[in-house]
Amino acid sequence: MKLFERATMGGQKIENLKAKIDEIKQKFPEVTGKLDPWKREWDGMYSSAKVTDVAYSENESYQVVAAKWHMERFSHPSSGGTEWIEWCELHHKEKPAGKINSKKTEEITIRDRYDPNFDRRDLWCFHEISLSLSERTARLAWLKDGVEGIVYNLPLK
Repeated sequence: MKLFERATMGGQKIENLKAKIDEIKQKFPEVTGKLDPWKREWDGMYSSAKVTDVAYSENESYQVVAAKWHMERFSHPSSGGTEWIEWCELHHKEKPAGKINSKKTEEITIRDRYDPNFDRRDLWCFHEISLSLSERTARLAWLKDGVEGIVYNLPLK
């Protein structure tokens, strides 16, 4: 088990996340497959990513799912440490039967694989997200103990 998993994804938290994802898939089946973990390998570089939190919201016009992702990237044979990268994705559709659209926020390297001076330790503890909707905007925030960190206001059109 990797350090990040030991620190943030205890058994209870994993079960809660799986339950949240299953509930969201029932409400918004079009996101099935968009929240699954993945692994890639190319030219000695390895990466794997998984969702660390999800949120669902809807209003009279839209259904919206937000997911916070954590990716670990490293090379073999090792030429540096493990890099941690995090971002959020937003999947939304207009009601009643609109086409699903997706948006991705910028990727933020929170642990540099070569130089710890570039680590964003201030962001290591933001594992959850909150999601709220206005008429045509989604407000997505990284959370730590209910306190907001990075906030995105993303248009839904």
